[in-house]
Amino acid sequence: MVSAVMSITRFKAILSFLQINADTNKDDKLTRVRSLLEHVESISQSLFQPYESVSVDERMVASKHHYSGIRQFIRDKPIRFGLKLWVLADSITGYTYAFFVYLGKKRTELNNRTKGLAYNVVMELSKKLVNHGYRIYTDSFYTTQHLARDLLQKKTYLIGAVKRTSSAMPQCLKDIELFEKVSSRGDFRWHREGDLVYVQWRDCKTLTITSPIHKGSSIGQCQRTVNEHSGYKKKEFIKDKVNESSVHGVSASFGQLEYRESLAMSLMGLDLNRQLAPIPKPSVDQCLPTISENRRDCICCNGEASMLGQKVPSTKTHYYCSKCEVPLCLQKERNCFLKWHSPEGKVIQDWARTKGRKRKL
Repeated sequence: MVSAVMSITRFKAILSFLQINADTNKDDKLTRVRSLLEHVESISQSLFQPYESVSVDERMVASKHHYSGIRQFIRDKPIRFGLKLWVLADSITGYTYAFFVYLGKKRTELNNRTKGLAYNVVMELSKKLVNHGYRIYTDSFYTTQHLARDLLQKKTYLIGAVKRTSSAMPQCLKDIELFEKVSSRGDFRWHREGDLVYVQWRDCKTLTITSPIHKGSSIGQCQRTVNEHSGYKKKEFIKDKVNESSVHGVSASFGQLEYRESLAMSLMGLDLNRQLAPIPKPSVDQCLPTISENRRDCICCNGEASMLGQKVPSTKTHYYCSKCEVPLCLQKERNCFLKWHSPEGKVIQDWARTKGRKRKL
């Protein structure tokens, strides 16, 4: 009898323990995959050490599920519906060093609730990089004075955009509408407040940047397209060095292939800038495939289609012939470089040169 009573008591204790754990984890939507996510992040950090500059931003992962409670919508993102990740990535290669999933306003645990979500996101993602002199670049959602000063105490430098309505905006720079009336494109002003310098630069819109390591008076040049009476023209404008640093990172023209190539070269320890520089034309007087910075329509594909009265395809390529100086496809399934220089290609060459549209590299 005593044994039976003890068994029932023990069984009730086990049920109570399981119920407590269930209540504790009922709001954790990642219970079943959390160990996997932590493992992926750990492996990512063990395989790569970021360069001096890193960036913090959100990233959307496409998802069509409806019932998890953590699906997000961001209107201005290419992927508008899905899971939102907070990500810290290397600014040169784009390599993801640290990340975690956003579970919503009520489920997100904040280490310091008095300083807001953005502050906690940056501190959590950068916790393994502080005290090493890293530069963290952020947009205006994350930039606050608390964050900039707390990171500075940990020998980490925040360079970020500042909202017009943010408490981080100095009082003397809040008259943005007046500044836009009396200034023209390329004008800027700066203000130092303690360890931070604030630079306000007039472009299409007025941009304000804060930094603890740059000089407000250092200037450079940038090129912008301007609409004039005779049409759009490119002009040189003055640009301060803080804004120049804020656009540091992977080129916007990078595609998926270019990104993977640059990441692979970086992981192998190769000189990224040297490898990505334009390859000079060969000096020998023979037809050799060469890579161009810009993609152009393949003259062989277009010439053949035009000659046969077919619709001209839009096949673009980075490759061109060093001697003929014409863009040509060079792929496993479509080798226009070989076809162009074959006896069959002579007919296409004559057609393209007499009736085709001239294409400059």
